[in-house]
Amino acid sequence: MITANPPQPIQTDSKNARKALEQLWAAVGKEIRTHTGNMIAITAADTLETVKDTLLELPRRVASRQIIGVLDECDCVTLEVSLFQVQGEWLERFVLFGNAEQLQGSILPLLAADVLTFLWWTRASSLPPRGKVFDKLTEVADQVIADTLTVNLNERATYALADIAWSRSAPWRELTCQLFDDPEAAEQLPKLERLTIRYVDGRRGDQAARFYGAWLASRLGWQNLSRVRLEPIEQPEPNQTVARGEILGVELVASEANFKIEITSSELASTSVHLPSGSRHSTVKLPDKSLAWLLTFAMDVPEHNDLYRASLKIARDSAMKYEHFADPQAVGTEAAERFVQEYQQAVAARGAFHVALSGGSTPVIVFRALRDKNLDWSKV
Repeated sequence: MITANPPQPIQTDSKNARKALEQLWAAVGKEIRTHTGNMIAITAADTLETVKDTLLELPRRVASRQIIGVLDECDCVTLEVSLFQVQGEWLERFVLFGNAEQLQGSILPLLAADVLTFLWWTRASSLPPRGKVFDKLTEVADQVIADTLTVNLNERATYALADIAWSRSAPWRELTCQLFDDPEAAEQLPKLERLTIRYVDGRRGDQAARFYGAWLASRLGWQNLSRVRLEPIEQPEPNQTVARGEILGVELVASEANFKIEITSSELASTSVHLPSGSRHSTVKLPDKSLAWLLTFAMDVPEHNDLYRASLKIARDSAMKYEHFADPQAVGTEAAERFVQEYQQAVAARGAFHVALSGGSTPVIVFRALRDKNLDWSKV
């Protein structure tokens, strides 16, 4: 919550960014400043306001300087410098628009020195977290929050790694453990046969549900998600005000037992345990966490440990999809389209597209389909 009227933002360029920031500080009459950290957020124009609002809710102890890079196709970098007082504490913000390479060169000089640096590569950005630009930013980052389920990040890097989708599953993991506090319930763990996870379908996909299923599979010794059913729900009940991608309910089934958790309202969930000796029911708090809460949780508790890695492996393996086509020509057409998509992303990120082509007769269909594509082959 903003507690004071901030000075008007200043439109400037990268060269004069720090000068503009000094003007803003002079306008509020504050000379002594303490930087607690840098937050770099890479996003897209259509989600910029959401990212701005989310970062304003972060505790100042996390990062007093916020640098938001908005990916677009403009030929020059535009920059807005702002100063906010949130709950009595001052925050600095730079918002830059430009392509990936331009943003990289503009962001690095803006970082406050000698403090922790966080990089949040949002899933909303059109560029996946990989390539030269991502690598350059991770060189200065102490922690990276990114999509780890569908993108292979360098897990041997020096930065800590976190994933908001993993954070989304945290309350469900904790509540699931509580279901088995009773010794009789715990005896059913090796006997569990299948798991159903209901989630709200939408832009966020099934990442939180898949992470939760992979976590439970890893704890039960299941090698994959063959016993796990992910069930998307187009529209939850009116009283279930749950965000897209969030888990709605889970059901664990054994031969003689059944365990359920289900959201009943925006703040509450019901649990039921059916055992040979009888049944028990309860209502627990399970509020829908805001994006700011999830981001803060990911930063405070990276959880990049053996449990996370085991869950990630199962979740990644299960996310692989197999598609069937009517004939070889259809395969060639689809492969060519994906070739073009990868080309566009790589050229935007690095200025070049590096690709290894296989031999034999199969790729010929793809090459034929590529002849009609409008690509700058000098960049391939």
